[in-house]
Amino acid sequence: MRLSSLRERTLGAAKWATLLNGVSQAGHLVLQFLLAGILGPDTFGLAAQVIAVALILDQMSEFGFAAAVIQREDLEDRHLDTAFVMNLGLAAAVSLLGFGAVEAWSAAAGRTEFLDVLRWVLFLPVVSALGHVQRALLTRRLQYRLQTLATSAGILANIGLSVGLALAGAGVHAILAGYYANYAVQALVFWFGSGWRPRLRFDPGALWGMVSFSMYVAFAKLMRALTRGVDVLVVGAFLGDRAAGLYSLGYRLGVVAVNQIGAVVGNVLFSSFSRMQAEPARLASAYLRSIRLLAATSLLPVLAAYAIVPALPVVLGDQWLDVTPVARVLAFAVAWQGLGQLLGPLALGSRGRSDLAFLSAAVSVLLLPPFLAAGVPFGLLPTCAAVAVFNAGAALFEQWLVERVIPFTLADFVAQVWRVLVAFVAAVAAVHGVEWVVPGEGGMVLAQVAASGAAAAAAYVGALAVLDRPVIGEVAGTLAAFVRARGAGARPAGEPAEGRG
Repeated sequence: MRLSSLRERTLGAAKWATLLNGVSQAGHLVLQFLLAGILGPDTFGLAAQVIAVALILDQMSEFGFAAAVIQREDLEDRHLDTAFVMNLGLAAAVSLLGFGAVEAWSAAAGRTEFLDVLRWVLFLPVVSALGHVQRALLTRRLQYRLQTLATSAGILANIGLSVGLALAGAGVHAILAGYYANYAVQALVFWFGSGWRPRLRFDPGALWGMVSFSMYVAFAKLMRALTRGVDVLVVGAFLGDRAAGLYSLGYRLGVVAVNQIGAVVGNVLFSSFSRMQAEPARLASAYLRSIRLLAATSLLPVLAAYAIVPALPVVLGDQWLDVTPVARVLAFAVAWQGLGQLLGPLALGSRGRSDLAFLSAAVSVLLLPPFLAAGVPFGLLPTCAAVAVFNAGAALFEQWLVERVIPFTLADFVAQVWRVLVAFVAAVAAVHGVEWVVPGEGGMVLAQVAASGAAAAAAYVGALAVLDRPVIGEVAGTLAAFVRARGAGARPAGEPAEGRG
């Protein structure tokens, strides 16, 4: 394939991948708000806990075979068939073992509402496994447009079924049914869209060729899934379902927008970093500049969430009044995802050090429970504060790992982000200053939210203008270049055009 053709396909795929992530994040956020308003914090928190278990089991059963399908150069039908059989078999085994564990737990400790609901979600990995290989094939072919269609159809099915059942009084089972519908519809679209049909064939030689690559990927993904799920499980287990509901929604507010920015950045920067891997000094310079720009950009949506969260009880009902302080403490936890945590794995991968990315994920899994244990005895807000401190430490540790393979120091990293952190704190102070002056009772809540949001944006930009004026122009220029490139189906900024033929 010609280089220009590959580049055009890659750019087109990047745009569709960005849209795919945006559709997924926006759809799930809308669904979360709808269900939160209908079901309330207790039911919402119970569902968040059982879904966290299901997603962990899904990562265990997928075992990295999708990544092996995408990465393998000499892919044959025997590899695809073996990957499909292994995914389906592992999913069934994990689900059955989970079901047996729940039954044994119930017999030993007595039946609880959590265990009763958990039974219904344990076979979700089996439904998900039906589409893993087909989705990997589409990714391998850079066919993100069809994946966007599948994701959109799945989310619509999820919203329609879960919201309908919730309004009909199905409670937590409405959320579980929506997840099953989502995965089933996506798998159906993948089956018809990929053009590949599996055969129940198992080839040991093909399995070994994939496992040697997929095993490492699988463990890293499992570590990340545990890190994302263990917090809400601990909160639910020790502080109750209501606390888990407040925690889950509060964390979701800021992290959705940060993840969207991270997806856009990931589509562009991983390829760029990889092309510089033989030039460590140039890579270090590009990485530090990217850290600075990403930090300045990603904290804006976190500030927006910080300012608007008092309006949630107006929209969702008074049962969510307590979500405001929870979401605001967690905003400091989410902020660290934009301060390096999004770029660290990209930099390590570009230098072929996925082992260090795995080490970072493994250390996070080991250290998060002690931080949670330190906060849980004192209540939900101290637990949220402990998570924020943990995320800060995890971000610094990941940068220390990146420092092992790229020539810069931790002091260089701090030099890139401290001004943005000061601006973030100034904006938070502006929000509280406005709320102290403008009353938030009755119909004044929306006016207070609008005023505090405007004050936060002004304080943030103003502080950056004083501390680091060039970064404002760089962020604006980068966004403008990206928009121009998307509008023209064009090339990255700074890359010369190629002639036809």
